[in-house]
Amino acid sequence: MRKLLWLLVVPALLSSGAAAQPRNFSEGRGLGIGLQAPCAISIRYWMSDERGLEGNFLLLTDNVCLAGKALFRLGDTSNFDLYALAGAWYLSLYDESRLQVFALAGMELSISRNLAINLEFGESLGFDQRYEFLISTGIHFYFQR
Repeated sequence: MRKLLWLLVVPALLSSGAAAQPRNFSEGRGLGIGLQAPCAISIRYWMSDERGLEGNFLLLTDNVCLAGKALFRLGDTSNFDLYALAGAWYLSLYDESRLQVFALAGMELSISRNLAINLEFGESLGFDQRYEFLISTGIHFYFQR
């Protein structure tokens, strides 16, 4: 009787441990709405688990910030992702305007299935041939595909 009990209990315990494994929070994400520096408003859309698009904007009377990004996921764990991104942004503050293209690396930490914070950093090149180091951070609320 004890052997039969062990044969039933041990597989049940092992299978319950497998079910308790952390799931991948970023899997199946679609539309994300949030805040992203420097532009403020951010709309991010993951078309698949590997590729996404993002648009950022801030439109005020004397300030305009517009950015477009293509995102490519490079690494994926249950709650931490690495991605590369490329894009362009336009910034107009009072009398100064800039248009730059950039290539960045990004990290996204999932707090829950629907909420993630990110950090992006890399180089930008302006049309005035000036390189700049960029760093950006944000938070997004995601809906599932």
